[in-house]
Amino acid sequence: MGRLSYSVRRGPFVLSLRRNALVVEVPIRVAASVCVPLGALCPSVGGCSPALRTIVEVPLALNERYELGPSRVTTDVERGCSIAGYDATGQIRSNAKSQSTQLKRQVDELLPSIGPEVTALWHGLQRPLPLEDGSCVVAEPKQVVQYPAALDAEHLVFRLGLFATLERHESCRGGDEDTPLRPPPAPDSSPASEQRGTVTVAHRMGWTAVSETLRRTVTEGAPPIREGQRIRSLRTEGIRVANGAGKPSAQRVAIRLDTEGSGCGPSWLIAEPGIDDDRPVVRLQNTSPLEATGKTASATFIAWVEKHASFAPKVGSAEVSDALRALVVKAMMRRSANAEVGPYSPTPLDQAVAVGERGLLVTRRSRGEIVLTIR
Repeated sequence: MGRLSYSVRRGPFVLSLRRNALVVEVPIRVAASVCVPLGALCPSVGGCSPALRTIVEVPLALNERYELGPSRVTTDVERGCSIAGYDATGQIRSNAKSQSTQLKRQVDELLPSIGPEVTALWHGLQRPLPLEDGSCVVAEPKQVVQYPAALDAEHLVFRLGLFATLERHESCRGGDEDTPLRPPPAPDSSPASEQRGTVTVAHRMGWTAVSETLRRTVTEGAPPIREGQRIRSLRTEGIRVANGAGKPSAQRVAIRLDTEGSGCGPSWLIAEPGIDDDRPVVRLQNTSPLEATGKTASATFIAWVEKHASFAPKVGSAEVSDALRALVVKAMMRRSANAEVGPYSPTPLDQAVAVGERGLLVTRRSRGEIVLTIR
């Protein structure tokens, strides 16, 4: 029986992406020879050069713990080895399988787990961030999305999207510091395409702030509400107005005007808030008297209200953009000193305003992203 000896030379790694998996192909060339033992000697009877290919396949879909793997390793014999009637292919394949098992173990040990980084960011976004003017940015993370990976010259690049609602409140008061932080959900690998990169920022403006802003912008220089009557105080609230049979009711701003002068008594107006076409401010439109109160305001005063009443919500400002980035930086500094957080410079898309029970809610959609690089 012949004795087999061989040397192995490994070729260059070839990386590719296939079916959402990282594939590493390693060509292997073997120089084999067979000798026949004759006492202390073993003269060679021939040689061959079998060719093998080891393929390491790493699934790139993150599991619920944001881990990769495990890897799958296979070794194929592309060219066998037969020398002087002795088939050495089986022995070479068996030894190659042993090497493949060791390679799989090494690869699995190198696979990264980004679960701690995702958790740190998810928890960090649940913490309110006070701003210098006393207002507060509050984010509520909703979803983590995994996009297809990519290969660049030196790295395998993962791209995750974390989607959240973002609100600016008048203050950080009222937050519950002891509320348990929610863990991140499992990543979603099939997001709606239109959701990608869209950020919605909302600013809640309570009725007290709305009333104060309206009083400042309307009362100075205003004509009488009615003949001989001027504004003494002003208060706003939300009101639901019927739109006729078969149509849903709508929320409107109700304005109570207390007057001074002859025939004192409150007057009520209702108005629809809307975004100004030329400036990022909220104005009142379709303003009319609330007839059920029995006291009406003059057409001149109503025209004055629509011309001068305006609110400048703090939505989409550079300060909020900086605050969003600061939330990310603060969350990642707790976890990784090697995290690089890019700038956030969103492109505005649209604005909307709605009337709620507690005040006005102004939202602004923009498109942009913060690139977070972890090496």
